[in-house]
Amino acid sequence: MASQNASASDSSSSQERKIVVYTSNGCQKCVLLKGWLKTANRSFEERSLEDMDTMTELVMRDIVVLSAPVLEVDSSVYGETEFFEGNSLSVSRLQEILGGNGNGGQC
Repeated sequence: MASQNASASDSSSSQERKIVVYTSNGCQKCVLLKGWLKTANRSFEERSLEDMDTMTELVMRDIVVLSAPVLEVDSSVYGETEFFEGNSLSVSRLQEILGGNGNGGQC
């Protein structure tokens, strides 16, 4: 529901994009991603992959999540392998995702 509202009212998408970080407990990569976003002054919503409603929403959108974190920018969803290299955050890839046109892959 939230993504529909954001899409309808997101006329300034080039400046402020809707960012959702899907996380799980004990996920070190999730901590790294959230820390980087905070340092970069990017506002984001965090949703737990351990929450049944969150997982149901993803399944209904035909999004399969195999591992955390998952990053959603506007309506594009990126799996952790798209912005991590091993256990290290790929800042250049993340900047491309956040600054790009939102045409990303599925996780």
